[in-house]
Amino acid sequence: MEQAPAATRDEALDRLKAFVPNAGRAYAAQRNNASVDAVSRLSAPLRHRLIAEPEVLRAAETTPPATPQVQRSDDASEVPT
Repeated sequence: MEQAPAATRDEALDRLKAFVPNAGRAYAAQRNNASVDAVSRLSAPLRHRLIAEPEVLRAAETTPPATPQVQRSDDASEVPT
């Protein structure tokens, strides 16, 4: 079942706290899997300033980095090696 957007700062902070443990490699591996709710759902709280980007960054600093995604480029000089 899809969660409703956070309506209060406390709800947004709870959602951030719940997401952080899965924000690194687990998120990178699961974000495109429709059968798993792997995304943060923090866009609305950020847009409406219930939480700020620096708060999200500080929370994310405690997680291992996600494996970078290789993006297709028409310019071969931009392709990571």
